[in-house]
Amino acid sequence: MSDSPAFLADLSEFPSVDLSAWRDRVEGELGGRSIETSLSARLAGGLRTAPLYSAESVDLAEPTLPGLFPFLRGDRTEGAASGAWRIVAEVSDADPEAATASAALDRSRGADLIWLPLAAPRRSRGAVEGGSGGGIRTQADLCRVLEAAAAEGAWIFDSGAAVGEVVQGLRRLGEAEARRLATCLGGDPLGALGAFGGLGVDLDRAWQELAESAAWCLEGDAPAPRAALVSAVPAHDAGASPADEIAWALAGGVEALRRLDAAGIATGAAAGQLLFSFGLGCDLFLEIAKLRAARKLWAQVVVASGGSEEAAAMRIHARGSASSSTLRAPRLNLLRATTQGLAAAVAGVWSLCLAPYDEARGRASSRARRLALSTQHLLAEEAHLGRVVDPGGGSWYLEALTDQLARHAWERFRAIESRGGLQQALLSGWIQAEIRRAADERDAAIRTRRQGIVGVSLFSSLEEEGALAAQSLPPLQPDLPVTAEPLAFRRRSRAFDELREITDRLASAGRRPSVALYTLGPRKEHGPRADFARDFFAAGGIESVVVAADDTVVDSPLADGVVLCGADARYPEEVPALAARLRERGARRIFLAGRGGEHEERFRRAGVDTFLYLGCDLVEVLEPFLHDLEAGS
Repeated sequence: MSDSPAFLADLSEFPSVDLSAWRDRVEGELGGRSIETSLSARLAGGLRTAPLYSAESVDLAEPTLPGLFPFLRGDRTEGAASGAWRIVAEVSDADPEAATASAALDRSRGADLIWLPLAAPRRSRGAVEGGSGGGIRTQADLCRVLEAAAAEGAWIFDSGAAVGEVVQGLRRLGEAEARRLATCLGGDPLGALGAFGGLGVDLDRAWQELAESAAWCLEGDAPAPRAALVSAVPAHDAGASPADEIAWALAGGVEALRRLDAAGIATGAAAGQLLFSFGLGCDLFLEIAKLRAARKLWAQVVVASGGSEEAAAMRIHARGSASSSTLRAPRLNLLRATTQGLAAAVAGVWSLCLAPYDEARGRASSRARRLALSTQHLLAEEAHLGRVVDPGGGSWYLEALTDQLARHAWERFRAIESRGGLQQALLSGWIQAEIRRAADERDAAIRTRRQGIVGVSLFSSLEEEGALAAQSLPPLQPDLPVTAEPLAFRRRSRAFDELREITDRLASAGRRPSVALYTLGPRKEHGPRADFARDFFAAGGIESVVVAADDTVVDSPLADGVVLCGADARYPEEVPALAARLRERGARRIFLAGRGGEHEERFRRAGVDTFLYLGCDLVEVLEPFLHDLEAGS
C-alpha cells in the first residue's frame, strides 16, 4: 500500500456503511417516501431497476469465467483480448456490378465480412425465391457477384428460404472455393416468413433445403460454413420487447434443431450450424443484458436437448437497429450507432454491422458507410474494446439486469412453445399480436417522452431539413404458397415524423406554425416551464416566440396558439384574467404549462384548452392542433 497514490490510501480511512444504514439515510432525505418508488426506473417489457446494486443486495450465483458454460460472459476463454469481433458491412444492391463494387470498397475500408441479403420473396420468373430482403434477385446475379469478388474475402448470406440457391451458386465455383467464401449460408425460413408474411416455396421444402445445406456444410473439414441463420431482427424492428426478441431467437433455434434432428443431424452438430442475429437498440445496458441473457438461455436449451456443453455456445451477429435510426437529424444516428457498437462489444458478439447514419433516407451514402465501419475500428482499436476479456464483468447492475431479463425471456419462450413453437405461433398470428402489444407500449412511452429520442422528441431543431421518405420493401404477390401476417416495421420516431410532415406542408405553403409563450413573473419562475414548452412544440416542428405577459399583452402577437408559462403559485391569481383577455382577442388555442390541479375547471372556464406537463402525450396534443391549422390554411 505504500506505493499506492495518496488518494487511494485516504479512501481506506472512510468507515464502511451497510445497506440498511444507507436506506435509512436516503429515506430520511426523501421525506419518508419509498426508495423503490422514488429511485427505481421502469424499462421496456416490464423490467425495473433497483435503487442500488451491491454484492449484498443482489442474490446471484458466482459468475463463471468467459468461455465456460453457460457462456454468459462470452464464448471465448480469452474474450476479446485475442482479437475483436468481425467487422461486417451490409451490401443490399440489387445490381450485381453495384454490389461487387460496394463490397470491394467496404473491404478496402476494413470490413472483415460482407453481409449479402437476397431479394424479398416473389413469384416472377427467374427470381431467387424466398429471399430475406432487398438485394440480389437471381441466382445468375449471385454467381456474377461471387465470381467477381471471389478473391476478396468471405461472405455472410441472408437467404431466408433460398439457401439452396446459395449453395448451388457457391458450388459452381468449386467445393474448396465455396467453403472458403461462405461463413454462413443464412437459411432462415421463419425469419423471412415473419418479415414478409410469405415465402416463395412451401415451408416443408424450405426446411428440407436447409437440412440438405447443413449436411453439405458438415461434409467438409473445419472450418466450414454454417447453414442456418436465426434472426430476431424482424421482431426487433417490429417493436418487440427485449424479452420477446430473446424468446423469438430461442424458439427459432429450437425449431431449427428439431428440423435438422429429423433429417439425421445430431443436436450438437445442428447447434453448430446456427448463427443468431439480433437488432441493437439504444439502451446501452439493456442491450448488453439482452445478448448475455440470450447466450445463457441458449446454452441451457442445447444441453437440455441432448447437446454437449461445448456445442452450446451461441454465435451472435448483431446489427444496428434500423427502426432506431431517425429520418430527422440523421447525423445523430452516429451517436446511436456508437452506443449500439459499444453494447455489442461489451456483450461479446462474434460479428457486428452498424447502420450508416442516413440509411433511413434511402440508399446510404458512401460517407455514411465509411463512418459506420470507422466507428467499429475506433471502438476496437482506440477504445481498446477489442483487447479486453470481458468489459461488462463485475457490474452488479448488469448481472442483475441480465438475470431479470433472462427470467422474463424464458417465460415468453415457454409461451411460444406452448403454442406449438415459433412456426405455429407465426402462422396463427399469435406472436405478431404479442409483438404489436409490446410495440404499442413502447410507442406510448415515446409519445409521452418517458423514452426520449434526441433530435426528434427531445432537443429538436426547427432548422433540420425535411425528411425523405424511407425506402419500402417490395410488395408480396398474393399467390405465395405460405402466408402469415407480416411483422410491420415500426420506426421509433414515426409518430413525430408524421407531425413534422404536417408542419413541413404548412411551412412550404408559407406559414410555419408558431406559438407565443406568455411568461409570468421573473425568469427564475417561468424559465423551466418556458423551456419545457419550447421543446414540447419543437418536437412537432412548431416555433416558439417568448412574450412577457405584462400590460403590453393586448399588443402582443397571438401566433397560432398561446402558452402560459409560470410558477404554480402565480397561476390561481393571474391565469383566469389573462386567459380571458387572450380569448377575447381571438386566441385560437390556449395552453397552460403545468397541471391545473384543483383549479383546472376554473382555468378551463377562463379559456384554457390544454394542459402541458411531464408525461402527457405530445402527439395527442399536437396532432389535432396541427390538423386544425392545416384545415384552416
